[in-house]
Amino acid sequence: MKLTRTVKVECIISGRNLAVLMEVYFMYKSMLEYILDYALENNIKSFTKLKAKLYRELRNTYPRLPSHYAYTVCQDATTRVKSFLKLKRKGLTYTEKPEIKRVTLWLVDHLWKLNGYSEVKIATHKGRITLGIRPHKLFWKYMNNSEWNLPGESKLKLNSSKVELILTFRKEEYKPYESKAVIPVDINEDNVTFKVGSEVYIVKTNFKKIVVGYHNHRRRIQEKYQQKLPKLFKKIIRATREKERKRNIRYQVANLIVKTAKELKAIIVLENLPKKTPNNMITRINSKMLKHRIYQAGFGGLLNTIIDKCMEYDVPYALVNPRKTSSTCPICGSPLMRGNAPRQMACPKCNYTSGRDIIAVINLEKRYLQMGGTMLFALKPCKVGVKLMNPAQRVKPLPTTCTKTKIYKMRE
Repeated sequence: MKLTRTVKVECIISGRNLAVLMEVYFMYKSMLEYILDYALENNIKSFTKLKAKLYRELRNTYPRLPSHYAYTVCQDATTRVKSFLKLKRKGLTYTEKPEIKRVTLWLVDHLWKLNGYSEVKIATHKGRITLGIRPHKLFWKYMNNSEWNLPGESKLKLNSSKVELILTFRKEEYKPYESKAVIPVDINEDNVTFKVGSEVYIVKTNFKKIVVGYHNHRRRIQEKYQQKLPKLFKKIIRATREKERKRNIRYQVANLIVKTAKELKAIIVLENLPKKTPNNMITRINSKMLKHRIYQAGFGGLLNTIIDKCMEYDVPYALVNPRKTSSTCPICGSPLMRGNAPRQMACPKCNYTSGRDIIAVINLEKRYLQMGGTMLFALKPCKVGVKLMNPAQRVKPLPTTCTKTKIYKMRE
């Protein structure tokens, strides 16, 4: 499986070259509009068929434009048509044809070329023009790593204020190491719990607070502006940062867990969540707010982010069936009952008491070892160290992240 990373690099461009690029931009946009209409009228979703039908016509209409723009604009149009028809089948479209709101120039290796690490040359109808680029930390991270290759495709994004070159780095092989330890991970609505040795780390994500806060914020804006000032309402809604904040937290948590596993040469054990996890969780829930929180928690998104980071850093991972991991006693296997405190579980048979999240990670580790043919040692009542953490603490090694450990003694 190939792994890709996208990096945006700001370009330095003169006024003359910007005018040339804007001419290319408008020619590209007009070609795209024509191809989209043609593809929808003739129900063509194949790039090969579309190029065979329109390539010669586009070349005759724009003879001075490099021929490969006719090739890439067909790729762009095919992608847009497929996406539009897929949404239309689901009833999520509001127009008869896709609207072209943003245009990005698709470039193949014949249309662009890096000149060292500070310049890029772009082919236009007036010859090749040179743009300066401003490399940054993320650019050097992938450029200096021999495992990441820079393929021939890129994109050029033109705004009124700046020009950006969008590069795609690709990692061809995933080479996990041989694991020496196990780190089970339990994903919850408001935290992520993982176990390293005898220590259990609870990373607070605060998704509950974020989701409820933005829900109330949107409702107030809707009551105030939606009817009176609809344009302002749409502008304010687009400016909300709920999605961005949750995405940043997911990357922080994934980095923390994966880098810890790599330092310890451990395998990460994850829950094998079904595709429609929220639907399965809300079957017996009547509260609309709780249903909204579960849908917005993004269990699958965080799981996929951790797997993606595992592939980036060559960390092995395994998926385990999570059924009843937080409601089964890890010592005797009996069903657990609710304890005296919230999220506290107790075993009526062996009197084992602990939090749901701690029980879940112990059971995940136990199931993984049993799957591999290695039976887990006999669990006995013992001390479990629980450390509350912030996802932004990823820059420090785990043993020094928390200054105080809370010890919960289990009943004998």
